[in-house]
Amino acid sequence: MRAYKDQQVTPNAKARGTESPLRGILLPLTIFLFLALSLVVVGLLRAKRQMADAQNEARADLAAVAALKSEQIENWLRERTGDAKII
Repeated sequence: MRAYKDQQVTPNAKARGTESPLRGILLPLTIFLFLALSLVVVGLLRAKRQMADAQNEARADLAAVAALKSEQIENWLRERTGDAKII
């Protein structure tokens, strides 16, 4: 009778012996893919923000140049008007 009990296969023992080789790598692979995707998303968001910041800075620079040029033109016109009054 004892020999018969030793030969019986329990469901858990059978399942442990036939595990898929992918089962052990599934969790690390999932974590790696999640982290890789997170890095890509963060990188894209950061690039988008940097582009917006660069555009805002360029607009501010152009506005400053436009204000300076406008002032220079007004000064030039005032000088020419003064010259014309003298003549």
